Amino acid sequence: MRIGFFTDGFLPQPNGVATSVFESAKELERRGHEVIIVAPKYPGYVDSDLNVVRLTSLKVLSRPEIRMALHLPDKSLRRVLGMDFDIIHGHGGGTITLIGWETARLKGIPFVVTYHTLWNRYTHYFLKGKVTPKMIERATKIFGNRIDHLIAPAERVLAELKSYGVKKPITVIPSGIDVEKFYNAKSGLLRKITGIKKDPILLFVGRLGKEKSVDFIIRSFALVLKDNRASQLVIIGDGPEKRKLESLSRRLGVSKKTHFLGEVKNDEMPNVYKDADVFVFSSTTETQGMVVPEALASGVPVVAIDDPAFECIKNGENGFLVPKDKREFALKILSILENKELRKSLSEKAVELSESFSVGKTVDALESIYYGLLDKYNKESIFRIMSRNERGEQLYVGFLSFLITILLTRLLIFLFPSSLYPKFMIGGIEFYHSQVALAFLLLVLSGFIKSKRIGLASVVLVGAGIGWIVDEAWALINTSHLNIKDYWSLPNLILLLALFGFMSYLFTRFQKKIPPQFYIGLREQKHINPSNPRVTVVIPAYNEEQFIPATLKSLVNQTYKNFELIVVDNNSQDKTSEIAQKYGARVILEKQKGVAQARQAGFFEAKGEIIASTDSDTIVPENWLARIVSEFDRDKSLTAFGGLSNLYSGPVTARAAGRYFFKAFWVLDKILSGGWNLNGFNMAVRRSAFLKIGGFNTALTLGEDIDLAKRLREIGKVLVDINFLVFVSGRRYRNGLLLGILTYAPSYFARVFLHKDKFLNFPTIRTEKMSGSLAFLPLAFVFGAIFLLFIISNSPR
Repeated sequence: MRIGFFTDGFLPQPNGVATSVFESAKELERRGHEVIIVAPKYPGYVDSDLNVVRLTSLKVLSRPEIRMALHLPDKSLRRVLGMDFDIIHGHGGGTITLIGWETARLKGIPFVVTYHTLWNRYTHYFLKGKVTPKMIERATKIFGNRIDHLIAPAERVLAELKSYGVKKPITVIPSGIDVEKFYNAKSGLLRKITGIKKDPILLFVGRLGKEKSVDFIIRSFALVLKDNRASQLVIIGDGPEKRKLESLSRRLGVSKKTHFLGEVKNDEMPNVYKDADVFVFSSTTETQGMVVPEALASGVPVVAIDDPAFECIKNGENGFLVPKDKREFALKILSILENKELRKSLSEKAVELSESFSVGKTVDALESIYYGLLDKYNKESIFRIMSRNERGEQLYVGFLSFLITILLTRLLIFLFPSSLYPKFMIGGIEFYHSQVALAFLLLVLSGFIKSKRIGLASVVLVGAGIGWIVDEAWALINTSHLNIKDYWSLPNLILLLALFGFMSYLFTRFQKKIPPQFYIGLREQKHINPSNPRVTVVIPAYNEEQFIPATLKSLVNQTYKNFELIVVDNNSQDKTSEIAQKYGARVILEKQKGVAQARQAGFFEAKGEIIASTDSDTIVPENWLARIVSEFDRDKSLTAFGGLSNLYSGPVTARAAGRYFFKAFWVLDKILSGGWNLNGFNMAVRRSAFLKIGGFNTALTLGEDIDLAKRLREIGKVLVDINFLVFVSGRRYRNGLLLGILTYAPSYFARVFLHKDKFLNFPTIRTEKMSGSLAFLPLAFVFGAIFLLFIISNSPR
């Protein structure tokens, strides 16, 4: 997987979020995943271990330095937006997490967030306390319910998120650490830094902020010193409370025994822990408190305030959880310092139990969630893509209807100068165009309220209605334009061409340059061909390394499993064969070029009693084979069964035509051909019937599937369900619908009406990239027609 970690807290920040992100990323990369970390930029800091993209940031706190990323359209942010992620994982809740959410929505991929911090406990940092805890909780509810999955580091976080009203799935996964790194660290560094030789060391690590209650530690330490004068307190960290804490230690008379070391480099911390005798922690605002498991993994017993965050502390086994009472807190520290056997027992148990919060276990759980979400997106992705395509196609059809309405209206004025423009005469009553248009719009609205869907007729009516309203509004503004010449004046022409050209340009400009990404079982899966399959699936392929992986993934993830998978390599020069073998397909080499030859080779090798066929740029739904098998089981007289397709990519013109007219065309084809014809990308035949008619006509270079259907109809029943759909790339229409039709239509008519093979040579198309400016030919044709009308209307009569 390619995983994006979008984190507001990362190195060089010395906090638990930074540690969690760093360790998780390293472990994921060790397992073969690619992790890109997006984090705020810290001037002067250079990343060395991981792939990190730093975004322009602004300093918001000085001690320690905390920076907030800015949403600036600079090079770094553009680089992030241009990356292809499989999943995005947000850490924190700041601006970069929001960028991650926006990026995931833009790309239509899963978005996960780990809720590392209980922000309602930190409102004193926001606008000097003007932001209230309730405001934070409401914001968390809104944001949390727009996320695919939330991760809580502890049970208390899970409970809090639910109490806010978060309804999305939440899983408790403690942030893990590299246990071996802390266990195998060497002692001596902390004593060297502080000059403490043999005295026992109490260690605190954390931000020196009010919420950490470090003053409680110092007050408890003052009590410890009354019974153990040799003890030393080492405080590592920085923050806004540092001066107050130093002043408190002086007032309590413990300043000489208290060492404020400030920040220590992350890579030195494992050696620092090793010198501590007891780790002390007093915060009650933690979601987990990463320093606590780090201390335990180092073999250091912990004394902490009893708080739900510290699930890693087993009271009396690897440390103590005590109420927030400084005397009792001090007594537990003293019990460890003065009882070597107890300290040894606690230390050994700390190491033993530390394996439960290793980063390996964390990543095991993360992978499970990632794969679960991607499996869900696998089932939804094609339908998400097709739904998104449909919106674009509806917009295009509506725009086309809008323009045609205006053009036809003006054409009628040109042909019938005495018309009542802008009125209709219906039943002897005059209606303005706008009145009819409003009736159309109300009709569409009522239909939408009832069905929650907008069909082709509705889209056309909306476009036509808006066209009439706009055209009539123009006429009202230009009241002097009462004759043909004025109506087809040069300003009018320029305005019309500009509108048509600009909108057409937008449809072309924002056309996707690469096929959409399908999340089809990203776990490495390999199909195992059974020895006695019921079904064989045959895929002809020539230089299909770009498209065939998604096709094979959709087949490997079928609900029906008793099938043999064959890929016929038609002498490819790329990695088609290698990719097919990776997914468990039996690869057959057919050196004689041609799709009929390739299908024939695969069908003759098939073992299944039912042979299904699809193309190598086709995505089949997960129940594709199950539906095929059920049709053959239901009707024993059936020799062949098939369906149609929708385009999942390509120009919006071709996609719209396919969605709205392909079914009607195929019904018309049935009438013209005398029965249903089959499509090679979505068909299945009985093997016995296929062999009986002698297979494909390999002399054909196009339409071998239709010829097969014709001969199968002579011996049995051929059925096509026009609602049984697969999803095909639009590469055959990469230069637009019109050129695609002009390319294939002559051969279709030659085959249907003259019963001849194709008489045009088609190029091998293995890309969806447009070739030159050919896609603009239809636009040039329309411009020419409009300009011709302009010339005629302005010529002397």
